[in-house]
Amino acid sequence: MRDSRFLAELTDSPLADWMEKLETRSGYVPIHIFEETKRVTIHAFSQEEACLIKVVYHRKSGERTIERFDVQSGEMMNRRTAGATD
Repeated sequence: MRDSRFLAELTDSPLADWMEKLETRSGYVPIHIFEETKRVTIHAFSQEEACLIKVVYHRKSGERTIERFDVQSGEMMNRRTAGATD
């Protein structure tokens, strides 16, 4: 069965599920989605956490890189890469 959610169509269902959990748990709301041929970049902001996250989804491998930034300082707080099965 096809997942008709906009984000799932651009990326995949597991990433769309993960983003929905982030929104529910920490208030992250996507503010910008940039679609390219090989990847999709998502910027999301949480006022509760005072953080901006950048998620880069690589279409071919299903890998995603997540970077978390502090809004006050602009400093990167952490970065991690997850595979398609994580």
